[in-house]
Amino acid sequence: MTTTALPPITKEDARAIIRELVAKFTADRARHAHNEQKTREYYILPLFRALGWDTENPNEFTAEEQISRGFVDFGFYLHGVPVFYLETKRPNEYLDKPDNIRQAIRYAYMRGVTWAILTDFEQVLVYNAEWEENDLEKIRFLRLNVADFADADFDDLWLLSKPAFMVRELDKKAERYGKKAKREPVTTRLFRELTAWRKQLFDEFRFLSGTALLDNARVDNAVQRLIDRLIFIRSMEDRGIEPNRLLSLVREDKDSKYAKRRKETHLHDELQALFTEMDGVYNSNIFAHSDLDELQFKTAVADIIEGLYGDRVNAVRYDFNAISADVLGAVYEQYLSFKAQDPTATTDLTAKSVKRKTQGIYYTPQFIVRYIVQNTLGKALQAGIDPLKIRVLDPACGSGSFLIEAFDVLDRWLAGTFPDMPTPDRRDHILRHNLYGVDLDIQAVEVTRLNLLLRAAGSKRLLPPLTHIQHGDSLVTPKFDYHTAFDDVFAAGGFDVVVGNPPYVRQETLGAEFKDYVAGHYTVYAGTADLYVYFIERGLSLLKQGGALGYILPNKWMRANYGKALRTFLDDKKIDRVVDFGDLPVFPDATTYPSLLFLDNAEKTPTFSAINAQTFDMTTDLSAYIDDNQFTVSRDHLRADGWSLAKSTGQAVLTKLMSSGTPLGEYVNGKIYRGVLTGYNEAFVIDEATRRALIAQDPNSADVIKPLLTGRDIKRYETPHAEKYIIFLSRSWIRAQMAGETVGTQATMPSTTPPFDNTGDMGNTDDTGDTDALYRVPTNTHGGDNNAWAWLHTTYPAIIAHLEKFKDRLMPKPKGHNGEWNGRKSGSYEWYEIQDSIDYYLEFEKPKIVYPDITIQGKFAIDNNNQHFTNTLYMISGLSQEQNHYLLGILNSDIFTKLFTQISSTIRGGYLRWIAQYMEKMPIPTATDDQRATLIGWVEKQLAYHAELATLEKTASDRRFELSEKIAKADSAIDDLVAGLYGIDEEDV
Repeated sequence: MTTTALPPITKEDARAIIRELVAKFTADRARHAHNEQKTREYYILPLFRALGWDTENPNEFTAEEQISRGFVDFGFYLHGVPVFYLETKRPNEYLDKPDNIRQAIRYAYMRGVTWAILTDFEQVLVYNAEWEENDLEKIRFLRLNVADFADADFDDLWLLSKPAFMVRELDKKAERYGKKAKREPVTTRLFRELTAWRKQLFDEFRFLSGTALLDNARVDNAVQRLIDRLIFIRSMEDRGIEPNRLLSLVREDKDSKYAKRRKETHLHDELQALFTEMDGVYNSNIFAHSDLDELQFKTAVADIIEGLYGDRVNAVRYDFNAISADVLGAVYEQYLSFKAQDPTATTDLTAKSVKRKTQGIYYTPQFIVRYIVQNTLGKALQAGIDPLKIRVLDPACGSGSFLIEAFDVLDRWLAGTFPDMPTPDRRDHILRHNLYGVDLDIQAVEVTRLNLLLRAAGSKRLLPPLTHIQHGDSLVTPKFDYHTAFDDVFAAGGFDVVVGNPPYVRQETLGAEFKDYVAGHYTVYAGTADLYVYFIERGLSLLKQGGALGYILPNKWMRANYGKALRTFLDDKKIDRVVDFGDLPVFPDATTYPSLLFLDNAEKTPTFSAINAQTFDMTTDLSAYIDDNQFTVSRDHLRADGWSLAKSTGQAVLTKLMSSGTPLGEYVNGKIYRGVLTGYNEAFVIDEATRRALIAQDPNSADVIKPLLTGRDIKRYETPHAEKYIIFLSRSWIRAQMAGETVGTQATMPSTTPPFDNTGDMGNTDDTGDTDALYRVPTNTHGGDNNAWAWLHTTYPAIIAHLEKFKDRLMPKPKGHNGEWNGRKSGSYEWYEIQDSIDYYLEFEKPKIVYPDITIQGKFAIDNNNQHFTNTLYMISGLSQEQNHYLLGILNSDIFTKLFTQISSTIRGGYLRWIAQYMEKMPIPTATDDQRATLIGWVEKQLAYHAELATLEKTASDRRFELSEKIAKADSAIDDLVAGLYGIDEEDV
């Protein structure tokens, strides 16, 4: 569903067209006699067409768009999102009339749009609708005159062009001059007030008579129900369907002639009567009897009702007819992410923000919602599926943004297909028969219902009950059975479309009971898989034959170990397309590495479309961008251990490279290890002065103080030197010493290499699999193991005295009432131990290759000085010097980094994750003796060059430049040698 876009216009071409248009206007002697319509047709619309706007494209331009009870003349959109509204007047009308300005500003503000423009062609006035100022002159940002359109004012006029809006030039100039976003956007203001009102109501409700029968969750739901009812009524008022009923009740309640004789419950009684009346008129779930109707609420409601009309002090009035579902949805999605804190012991309830990432709640940007719905539901409609029978599901519906967009698409399609069908009947049919939603949060269900009802309620009439929007767990059948709840859907074979933004919930928070369930019911199960993985299998299972699924998801499933089962599951499924945004900030307030996944319940095809959208600037049209940048991926070249989205020819080369040698994990016998996680660096990481002091107090302290490397200490080919030290008291090291092992031997170490887990950390097992066998003794008041404590206290008294200064913070403690850790995370270690057991501690005492876990280019160095390092570094140990030098050249080569980008995950800024789970898969090519000797020779030159350069770093010696040239030459030679080892030729390049 794409629209052919006009070719982009250049700035000079626009100037030439506008110059001709100005000349035409100046020569038009009848121009002041033209009415508004002719002025638009002859001059205003041609002006904006010259500025690059396609006034024939409904995705870019709207005319007579209804906002509240009025109509804005024109709306201008980028990828379906309004960027400014335009009000036009005839040339002989007073353009600066305050009512004209206020109307234009109000329309824009209530839509959450910054810019409002007024023009009669003789002048163009540009206003910032978010600027909070009573003086209208002060909120005008630009005044442009027709005589200067093509000359002195042209650069400012160009700020209103489509190319300029694509790169936010108007916003940037306004920000430079302090004329941008002084007033809170409507979403921010309304969200802030809703959150405050929720707290205010909760505080009042939980002490009312009858509330004792309700738990906190039911009280919170009653608060939600009241706010939903008030917003619904306010929306009906602002649409002209209802009079100002709520404001009248409040004012009557406060009027002095009523004050003398009113009862404490006067406003409550009047509101309850109004709610009952509304239930009879609209028959909506919102007004159905609930816990709210059992509460005798009091004073807070009056303040909130007045707040829903706006802020008279700051001259802000909410217009709930003008506030679009997009804006209201964004507000509610944020609102839902705030959960009330347990108030059992205090009257001061605080609305606490539970971190959104732990709940997996992110409001999906509208351009993403629109693209997903267009390419699932839109595709199904174009394929000829009966629009009256098509069924769309969002299995994690949140505030309902996907279902609202689906409603709009169906409403337009049905209006065009059945023009004689009355609007109320058409919209009721969509709500009754086309849209389905489920969410685990009961409040999200209520919000979705409210948003959909507001979409359909265009008159005073009965509304459908929305029984297809239900509360339940989409992933656990005993908690919610789709086949029972929506039996009519499955009688017809299933859903035609499944869309949504599944929650992004980390596996650590899912709980054992849930994991046990999904392990037995989902093919895609992995112990470390995030929640969204299961929504893919679940969504596909709910589709009828030929149905389409479209989700926005983190891209981790394509490469992470936990995604292997999902990738295998998709092997025999039809993939329509995958869009990978990389680290692009699609969600402005979160880094989620998003991707779009489109699947069809149909026979598998050998290829699918893919788009690497890291260069998408989010100001252009997403559909057009994808059409211009998509390529074909052959499924034959996809690897189960990680997908790389490359063109079919590139995939063939990648497959060739990945099979050109021995996987690194096998090559080094699994000896890839992560550095040390102390759990509290302030206690265990020390400087040189502290090291000397501890050794001076007790020479034995030197046994457990080790030089510590950090990420900034590692540079390609340079010998790293530690500037910090670590007190290395790991559980495994202490256990070995207490068992009689001497420092530097490994007599009691496990005979097998500890296994990798999904994150690249090492597991902690001994020969028996019992990590804690030596620690199963009673604990003493010092909070640790009696035997270990006594031994450490006697052997390293200075070290223990140092650590005791941090004991309160070092004690492993569970989460407190506020959900935060009061100490280090609980685990199998004592307070005086570092958090990692580090069974492989002796590997630090060997020559090793060291590298950081997050970097754009591979940065590998050799450490021969027995240094330890932090958990942001990895090492490869156990190799001979010759092996280390050969491997170092390969790892530091340009081709190795480029190959690694195809299997590694990335984070913000294009940084690669060089963790063990990816590194162990990388192929190390086989070399002849001559090839190996040549490569090692160049590596040894590099090591010598870098060592000498390091000694000259702070000098002015010209030798530095000579060495830099030698290093560049050596890099080039090594890159050529490694490319040859991998068998890369010119055709591969």
